[in-house]
Amino acid sequence: MTALVFATWVFQWSCMGTGCPEWTESPRQEAYTTSEECEYALKAKWNEGQGRSDFNQWVSGACWEIGASADGTASADGTTPVAPTTPSKPLPLSRFELGYGVGAGWSHRNDGSDFERGETTSALSVALHFGHRLGSVYGEVERQTSDIVNPHLGPGRHTVRVLPLWFGFSSTVVPLVKRPSFELSPDLGFALGFSASQACLDCSNNVEIPDTAGIGFRFRLGLDAYVGPGRFLGVGADLVVTALALGNATDPFLPDPIELSAPVAMGRVVLTLRLGG
Repeated sequence: MTALVFATWVFQWSCMGTGCPEWTESPRQEAYTTSEECEYALKAKWNEGQGRSDFNQWVSGACWEIGASADGTASADGTTPVAPTTPSKPLPLSRFELGYGVGAGWSHRNDGSDFERGETTSALSVALHFGHRLGSVYGEVERQTSDIVNPHLGPGRHTVRVLPLWFGFSSTVVPLVKRPSFELSPDLGFALGFSASQACLDCSNNVEIPDTAGIGFRFRLGLDAYVGPGRFLGVGADLVVTALALGNATDPFLPDPIELSAPVAMGRVVLTLRLGG
């Protein structure tokens, strides 16, 4: 007969890899009667995974209070175990990223003719991730600039600036290498976005740039290396694939004077500060 434990403080964890017991493949909750006991056990569980190469362990960022439990799983009335539940608390800030990317120029056209490609695109980006290493949601603001030659902008070369905003999902999945002070992990991501603002930086004031948001999407595939105590500081290289277009020069009713299309592929270097998760 299982003894009933009236425990109100829990944290959740899971384990992947050859060094894990079979029953840890699914998320599991540990329950304790006081917040102090829970915090002590959470720290011990976190330390257990440090320096181990035969498994990858995820531990929730904090203890939370939910009610009575039996067998270490959440229970509504203290008598019947139920499946683990997600805490009703905001996702923790897990990563801060600063990136610099380079790709082909923005493509452009004025009518139904073929697109012409501008000069090299450069991009600065800042991103905040909320969640955990195995899965996080993120928001990213980016500033892209590209020099193009188009008669609508006036004679000569002109610089077009676009400010996309991206909202998506990212995961560092299972580390390829994990040591006490070094980690090498793949980084995968998908995001939806739009342009919050676009302008010609050196055109005359009467030059019109499409003011449509231009809904788009992007994928990213990268490799990140983390170093330092707790592997908190990282540098990575990403391949970013983007689909984002502004304006429609072939609209039969209200064509835009110029149509712009983002470069499909871009290489990027990312500096990461891992804050938790």
